[in-house]
Amino acid sequence: MNPLFNTLFVTNADCYVRLEGQTVCVEQNRQKLIQIPIHHLTGLVCVGEISVTAPLLQQFVAEG
Repeated sequence: MNPLFNTLFVTNADCYVRLEGQTVCVEQNRQKLIQIPIHHLTGLVCVGEISVTAPLLQQFVAEG
């Protein structure tokens, strides 16, 4: 996972993307892969079987 043009692309299978405080946390097999402050991101792209929590989606919608 790399932020590119302020968009986080999650391509690893079976990842879990969630909001932790004011950061986006990406986990796989209960191990934290990356944690990025949400104000650094303008988008999130998930490819494959990725789980994203509702609070994270709500935060992106609220931020515009």
